[in-house]
Parts: sequence; structure tokens; C-alpha cells
Amino acid sequence: MSTPRSAAHGFTLVEVIVALSLVALIMLGLVSALRTFGDTASALDARSGDSTEARLLADFLRATLARAVAQPRVQTVDDGPVVPFSGSAGELRWLGNLPARHGAGGMHYMRLFAGEGGLWLQYLPHPGNTEPPDWSTAAVHLLSPNLDLLRIAYQTRPQQPGEEAEWLSFWDDLQHLPGRLRIDLVIAGQHRPPLIVALDAAAGRSVGERIVAGEEE
Repeated sequence: MSTPRSAAHGFTLVEVIVALSLVALIMLGLVSALRTFGDTASALDARSGDSTEARLLADFLRATLARAVAQPRVQTVDDGPVVPFSGSAGELRWLGNLPARHGAGGMHYMRLFAGEGGLWLQYLPHPGNTEPPDWSTAAVHLLSPNLDLLRIAYQTRPQQPGEEAEWLSFWDDLQHLPGRLRIDLVIAGQHRPPLIVALDAAAGRSVGERIVAGEEE
């Protein structure tokens, strides 16, 4: 007497195709999710880098501009001794203490300006005399690329009781420093928060730092 064969078990071709299709859909979803996560992480890293750069730039400008001084004065032929400070809406020149942590401490002539799509700083060590600075020999440093806008404003200091301070788009007072500066920047299409700096020397306050062997005290 013959023994009945056991029924064969397995997947049909249709079931295999359906299973592979489901796996492919799941893998496609996972790949899309991973790509989205990667793009988001890259965007967050870029934004974080921009914020860090903006903060460092603001700290540097605040530190150097607050140290602007009115002495020693520069000797000119037509106007006599003048304060080493002048500026327009797109350029600023001043004399002050450059922080030692930026590589060159001590008294320097500095020039902030926009050029070739970036924000630039020229700096020249003060030679200890009253000669005007020779900017053709000054070092130049790129502070920030992709500059779209630089706008500088200067606030007057009331000289008499009842006189109100006003903001100017240029500074041509040969004997006084402005009370405060305002710098508006647009970098890579992003409007940076306005940077407002009070000048210590203009307010009669001591800068309070002395450079000794490249260190700040």
C-alpha cells in the first residue's frame, strides 16, 4: 500500500514579487528619511557656523571700536592737529588698541571698509609720531566674505545742556570723537543685528588696558 506524499510548502512567484515590492518601498522611504535628516543637519551646521562667525565679528568690532582714542593727534598741513578718526557711511578710520589675541596687540591705525564683495580691515602699527598713516603699507585682513551691505552711522555728543544727540551718515569733526557708532551689515543676504558701540574715550572713560609684551592688562 502506497504512502501519500506530503504537500509541498513555499512561496508562489506572485508572493515573492509582492514581498520584494514591499521591501523596495520600505527601503525607498528609509533612504528619503535619511536624506532629509542629512540635509537638515547640514542646514543646522551652516546656520550655527554663520551665527558663530557673526558673533565673533561683532565681538571683534566692539572691542576694537570701543578702544578708539583721540590722542595722539595727527598733524595735517591745512587743518593742524586733528583727531585720528574719520568716517563715512561705507568706511571708517580710527586709532585704537588692537587686542593682542588677534595676533598684533598695541596701538594701531585701523580702517574698516567694504570691497570686492567682503568686509575688510586694514591695520598699521602706530609709529609714535604725528605723521598721517600710509595705508599703502598697511596689512589687510578679510573679516567676512559675501558682504551685501555696510552702513555706518555716527552719533553726536551733546556739548550743551538741552542739546540732543543725532545720528549722522559721516563724521568730519576734526576735534572730537562721536559718542556712539552704529554698524549695519547684510552678509550673504542675511541682515545682522545692528551693532551699536559706545566709544570709551568719547565718554571720558579710560580704555583701562595696557599692552605689555603682547598681553592685555
